[in-house]
Amino acid sequence: MAIIALIGSVEPELFTNVESVLSDIQRILIYTQIIPLLEEEKSKLWWVNDYIYQKILDGSIKINIPDDGNIDMLSKRTISSGSLNGDVIYGTPDILVGNSKKNKKTKKLTVESAKKEFASFINSHNWSDEERMLIPQFPDDFPIPPEVAKMAKRYIASKSDKRPMVNFMWRGITSYGKSTGVEVMACILDMPLLRMTCHTDMVTQDFLSDFVPDTSAAANTDNLPDFETIQFDPEMAYEMLTGTRDENATEDMCLKAYGEAVAKRNSSSPHFVHVMSNYVKALTKGYIVEVQEVSRIKDAGVLVGLNEYDRPNSVIPLLDGSYARRDENAICIFTDNVGYNSCRPVDPSVLRRMSFIIDSYELPKEMVIDRIKYNTGFDDDEIIEDCYNLWNDFSQYCQEHDITQGAVSVTELEMLVMTIKYDGISNILENITDTLVSKATSDYEERQELLDFINTNISKYKELS
Repeated sequence: MAIIALIGSVEPELFTNVESVLSDIQRILIYTQIIPLLEEEKSKLWWVNDYIYQKILDGSIKINIPDDGNIDMLSKRTISSGSLNGDVIYGTPDILVGNSKKNKKTKKLTVESAKKEFASFINSHNWSDEERMLIPQFPDDFPIPPEVAKMAKRYIASKSDKRPMVNFMWRGITSYGKSTGVEVMACILDMPLLRMTCHTDMVTQDFLSDFVPDTSAAANTDNLPDFETIQFDPEMAYEMLTGTRDENATEDMCLKAYGEAVAKRNSSSPHFVHVMSNYVKALTKGYIVEVQEVSRIKDAGVLVGLNEYDRPNSVIPLLDGSYARRDENAICIFTDNVGYNSCRPVDPSVLRRMSFIIDSYELPKEMVIDRIKYNTGFDDDEIIEDCYNLWNDFSQYCQEHDITQGAVSVTELEMLVMTIKYDGISNILENITDTLVSKATSDYEERQELLDFINTNISKYKELS
C-alpha cells in the first residue's frame, strides 16, 4: 500500500486518483479470502506487482540490499528513537513511529539546545576560574546521547523532591561512549567533573583519601638547618647536616653538606602527603564524579562502604578528623564496561541505591555512522557504509572464533575511516591491518587467520576493493 502511494506521489499521471486505487486494492485484500478474485481484479494486482518489480530493476525505486542478501534487523532502540520517522504519504503509521509523536521527526537535542533548556540551573552556579577549568567543553552542535538527556532531565526534575535522583549507573559495551556521555552531561549542566578509576585491589579508604608525592621545596628541606644557623653557628649546622661534630666546620663546608643532603633526599623515595580524594572533593563541592570500571574491584564490600554517602547532606569524614556534608547538587555516576573476564558482580545493596541503571549493549547502525561522520569529518556515505559492514562482519568473525582478547569496538571502526580519509583506499589492506587486525589480537596465528578472512571477503565491499 505504501508503494502504491509512493508511485502516485512520484508519477501522478499513472494514478489519477490514488485514494481510489488504494481503496480497490484494500478491498481486494480484505475480501479475497471470502470471494474469489475476478479476472479484472487479478489483472490489477498483477499489473501493480510487475510495475514495482520493473521500477526496482531500473533503479526508479531505490532499495539497498547487501550483496550477501543479509539485511540488518531493526533493533527496538532504532524504532523507539524515532529515527525511522519520515514524511507521511498516505495513512497513519502505527508501528515504526517509536515513542515520539506519530508522523513527526524527533528534533535531536544538541549541546546548545540543552544548555538553553537547563539555563535556570546553569545560572545558579558560581564557579571559580579554577573550577571552570574542570567543566568539559563541546561544540554547540554536538548531539546529546539519549542516555545523557535522560539522566540530566530526571536529575533537574527531581531536585526539589525528598529523594532526588543523584546517583546513576551506566553499564555497556566498550567504546559505547559512556565516559564521553558523562563529559557531555557535565558540559550541558555546566558542572565540574572529576573521575576515579577502580582497580582490583581497591579499598573503601581509596574513595575517601589519596596519597600523592610531595614535590614542594619544603618537603626536601625539613629538619635541615636554615641559612641563618649556617652563617652564625656552622659547627651546629654541620652536625645537623652530617651527624658528625667538627669544631673547624666552616660556612662553605655547611653549604656543600646542605646541597648533598637535599640531593640525597631528591634521589630517594619521594615524600607523600595525604589529600582529599576526587570522590570526596566532588561530593562536598557539588561537582559530578564519574567512578569508572566499578566491577573491577575484587572485594564487593568496598563499594558497600560508600552507601552511607548516597544522599544529599549525608555526612562525609575529612582528613583532619572533621566532617562535611554532601552538596545537594553533587552527582555520582558509576560507569562500567561489561564482558571483560576481570568483571565481578556489584553488591545488590549498591545497585539498590542507584536512582536508575542504564544498560547499553547495542549501538544502532545509524547512530554509529552518525558518530563516525561527526568525529571524523568524513562524509562519503558509500565508503562509510562498506567500512561499517566490514567491521561488523569482522567483529562477528572474532566472536564466533573466540578471538576476544583484543579490541574490536566502534573506536577501531572510527580509526579505519580516519586512515581512509587521509590515505585513500589505495592501501586499504594495510589500513585494515593497522586498525582492526592488530588491535583484535597480538597472537601471530590469529592475526594470520584474520588476514585470510579479510583477503577472502574484501571483494564484498565494493567501495573498498
